[in-house]
Amino acid sequence: MKKIASILAALIMAATTAVCAYAASGTGFVGSVEQKPAPEIQAGTTVNVNGEEIPVDELANQNMVMMITPLSEKMGALNPAITEKLDKAQKELSDTDPSEINFTSDADLQAFNELTNDAASRNKKIVASNVFDISLLNESNDIVAVSGMTVKLAVGDVNSTTMVMQNADGKWSVIPFTDNGDGTITLTLPSNGVIALFTETDATTSSGGDNSGSSSSSQTGSSSGSGSSSSGGKVTSPNTGAGSKGILLISAAAVTAAGAVVCLKRSKRS
Repeated sequence: MKKIASILAALIMAATTAVCAYAASGTGFVGSVEQKPAPEIQAGTTVNVNGEEIPVDELANQNMVMMITPLSEKMGALNPAITEKLDKAQKELSDTDPSEINFTSDADLQAFNELTNDAASRNKKIVASNVFDISLLNESNDIVAVSGMTVKLAVGDVNSTTMVMQNADGKWSVIPFTDNGDGTITLTLPSNGVIALFTETDATTSSGGDNSGSSSSSQTGSSSGSGSSSSGGKVTSPNTGAGSKGILLISAAAVTAAGAVVCLKRSKRS
């Protein structure tokens, strides 16, 4: 009888330990992006084209436009390459396993892991709160190569952004940014590409933060067509941590019940 009780206790301990371990991993990266509009471009934004630094409000004079296309409007992008890039980013960021994200360097991967691990240690998680493409387009809506952008964006909640990453060539890079303390951030971008803003939230929350004060789409300059579309894109992530945790709890309960039945039968026989 004591032997059975010992085995039963060990099984229960193993099951509950697995539950705890999985719950902890669930507080790491979860790619959850709300159907957000594009953040607004602010004064002070510049772009470097062929060595010339051009203020954003002067782009129209050269028949160019800085277009911000949010994930929610990817199907209405003015250039099909933007749709393709946003679609790829959506698939990558919806994966709950950060090892599936292709980083530019080990340093970028380490920075992201440190951020998520620190959040997990406080029972928080890091989520992508907004994803959008920033590209310079000409009058034919072709993407114009740039050698740098200084972009000031209105992103809503003050101090909500914890990390910014850009996917310019199929790989994600951590991008330096300045929180201006007034609901805006300033980014130093090396080129056109998809931007992901990350924020910290409670581990029990399934979505990212809010981006108040944003417009449906954002563009400065002149361009034919519109980047807006009624088709929305949304990166969602099933609450895999909670679901698997429930399965493991049920398994633990089943083990306990089975053990109780065995013990009861042995007790009756004795």
